[in-house]
Amino acid sequence: MARSVYLISLASNAVEGGRLTKGSSHPDRPLRLFSPPGEAHVEEHILQSLEAFTDGFAENRIPAILILPTSAVSVRRLEFKFGDAKKIRQVIPMQLENELLDSLSLYNYDFEVLVSEEDRGEVMVYLAERQFLDRVVEIAERRKIHLERVTFSAHVLAQLMGREGIRQCLVYVGSDEAYIAETYSGRLVEVNRFNARPGKVLAEIEHLHQGRPQEMLNVLFNGGEDGVNREALLKDLTGELESAREEANRFIRIKSGGEAPEITVHGLFDRCFEVLPETGELRLRPKPDDSASIGERPFLGILHQVFQHNGNPVSTKGINLFKRVGVWLPAVSELKGSFAVTLTLLLLMAGMVAGGFFLRTSSLQGRLDGMDAQLKRQLKITQPISSFLIRNALLRLEGRLKALKKKRETAAFFEQYHYSTLFLFKELSALILVDGKLSVDSLSFNRNRFSIAGSAENFNAPEKLKNQIAAMKRFRGRSVKITTSGSTQAIRYRISVGR
Repeated sequence: MARSVYLISLASNAVEGGRLTKGSSHPDRPLRLFSPPGEAHVEEHILQSLEAFTDGFAENRIPAILILPTSAVSVRRLEFKFGDAKKIRQVIPMQLENELLDSLSLYNYDFEVLVSEEDRGEVMVYLAERQFLDRVVEIAERRKIHLERVTFSAHVLAQLMGREGIRQCLVYVGSDEAYIAETYSGRLVEVNRFNARPGKVLAEIEHLHQGRPQEMLNVLFNGGEDGVNREALLKDLTGELESAREEANRFIRIKSGGEAPEITVHGLFDRCFEVLPETGELRLRPKPDDSASIGERPFLGILHQVFQHNGNPVSTKGINLFKRVGVWLPAVSELKGSFAVTLTLLLLMAGMVAGGFFLRTSSLQGRLDGMDAQLKRQLKITQPISSFLIRNALLRLEGRLKALKKKRETAAFFEQYHYSTLFLFKELSALILVDGKLSVDSLSFNRNRFSIAGSAENFNAPEKLKNQIAAMKRFRGRSVKITTSGSTQAIRYRISVGR
């Protein structure tokens, strides 16, 4: 990692930043802009907050790592029947086109290899909307901020807390978002975002304390602030925390088969939870620890964990959702004279290599021309024979062959077609009408694959439908996958059944 790098964390209600210097765990120049989204669209509000946060950045060049909220990143786990990393990189775009609800061109993505064996490979793919990232990058470049890496909070938390050979469930309940991340040896295996939003209660007291985390926690847990209905705030907060606890425990129960994972809680509201050693599940503490006794907290979000952790630092290496073309240009301006001399030497060397290559090529071409002339004399060929007619005939034959092959495959398909389509529609309609919390936009099937896509009110409804489809007699023993895409407006889903 560079000697020092500036970390910027984006969230729906705050933009925070601080410079991390190698060898130090204390933030240099910590800055925070607390701004609840209100009626504005979340992404538009984040961009406006970033504009205000970076206003006044006057240094010539600031190397920075940008941390997106986990809610801004989609995660896909892909499996392959081969483990070669180069081959995996080549086929990932085609696999993603089949997995995504939208075109892959709308996203920036990067991936991380989980398993790489001779006959098996597994990767985690992380995607962020290209339009949103382009606007973030435009703001950064205007403020002379050089983005070396763009990652997201769950991946940062996994890097910080990961231990070799240890399986973990990292629960994050913060002012900005709530989620649980399953990791192994510091690599993300799965991320599940919660519907709970405990941080929304902070908007009620932000105007009194300008987003200072320690003072807002004191008001919530210790009281003593005139004009604040502390009981109502605590009631709302407890409801959101209880919802987060239930979602986390549901995830932990599913993942507790075999060796139980190590459970830890992080984020602004970590003191509100404790892990039960006998079951490994979470429960709410009746009275959270006195917030005044734990010292000052400079940040609301994930940067608190970054600067508090004394183990693995946040590195410029790892997944990067923004790979700049020409990242060397900012460094060139600093080298100036040295770069000019080096560039001149490189041009001279390139000229010498190109000249030698030209001479060798000319010699070979001369020999080829001589052999061609000798062959024409021996065969008495006065002009080149055109192969246009031959190529044209071969193309027509190839077209007819493809058409016949397609007709044969179509006939074979109808001979072997055994789906009872009407009964399938009837079963699916019964499942969707009973639930009532999701809709269907598209449905397709053939002899090898079935898929259904639409929108839902929450993440639980698509998951329930996936389990019901997996339990249908016609799909037993087949691979059932679910893909969800969350937003502030609706939750889109896609369920597919393979062979």
